[in-house]
Amino acid sequence: MIEVIKTTDLDQSLKLHSKLLPPHSTIDKFARPKFGIVNSCNGFLCVCTCPDKNPIYVWNPITGEYILIPKPERNPQHYSNSVVSGFGFSSKANQYRVMRAFGVVERGGISTRIVQVWTLGSRKWRTLGELFRWKDFGLKGTYSPMFSTAPFRQSFCVLYLNGAVHWLATGDSSLIYICSFNFDQEKIIKLSLPESFNESEENRAIGNMRFGVLRDCLYVSDVRCYAHFELWVLKDYNDDKFSWTKEVIIDNFSVDIWPRGLYRPIKYLDNGDLLMFHPSNALVCYNPKEKSFRYFKIGEADSEFDMIPHIPNLIPMKDVINIEGLQVEILNMR
Repeated sequence: MIEVIKTTDLDQSLKLHSKLLPPHSTIDKFARPKFGIVNSCNGFLCVCTCPDKNPIYVWNPITGEYILIPKPERNPQHYSNSVVSGFGFSSKANQYRVMRAFGVVERGGISTRIVQVWTLGSRKWRTLGELFRWKDFGLKGTYSPMFSTAPFRQSFCVLYLNGAVHWLATGDSSLIYICSFNFDQEKIIKLSLPESFNESEENRAIGNMRFGVLRDCLYVSDVRCYAHFELWVLKDYNDDKFSWTKEVIIDNFSVDIWPRGLYRPIKYLDNGDLLMFHPSNALVCYNPKEKSFRYFKIGEADSEFDMIPHIPNLIPMKDVINIEGLQVEILNMR
């Protein structure tokens, strides 16, 4: 279930404004989730299956309209490991697109990496082939926050910015970096992280890294031993040197706040406060100038939440399908 929270209400009290149930899903508070959110783009959400992360439809949770994503053709001689998928917009083609990257292992043991793209409204996936030669395009289990020793889980994060989707990955040397797939160029590039994130094997294995967008800039944050929170921002996206700026530092033991440490920044509010999500089902507002906190508990004690920033729209699905002469079935959950 998706719950919508308006950040304007944080000045008074926290209210859940609406509950939106994705198509084809049922409520079972004790079952593992069958669906997940890939990412948000221009008011639309791409929904995937869990845990394999295969994208299955593009959905506008405000209007209730959604379009099913066709299943990709499968080669019976191949089997694949986990999928990295992302949803975004190609300004060059004026089309919304979904990408999926995955590794396949042939019966003979030869492994390859394949990238496919689906255009919103089209009948099938396009295979782009092998666009990269890196060892891993998604985080290994030993480095992923999902499998860390931290007491709280974090889902695999994909985000959209500047015409591209981004996710965290590891290379041949097990260094963590950012992968980026551009929907105009249909290429994957690698962005380096601040040097401190890869200083040692111990730092890379902590698994407390957070990753997202603030004020139209990429950010990464890290918590070491729950005591020290650092927020780094990439202000010049086109800088080939990928110069990161340390913007926020929180010494968790110098302030009177609980829960500590595992914050995920969501957005800056109009008053300058930094809104963050804590996986203990809490929202935290941090004032960088006064170094003060406000804390909001959400959900029931046994609920399990994840949170992404999302700006809604009322655009009909038929108005964003830019393929001439194609009849597309647009479904509605309401």
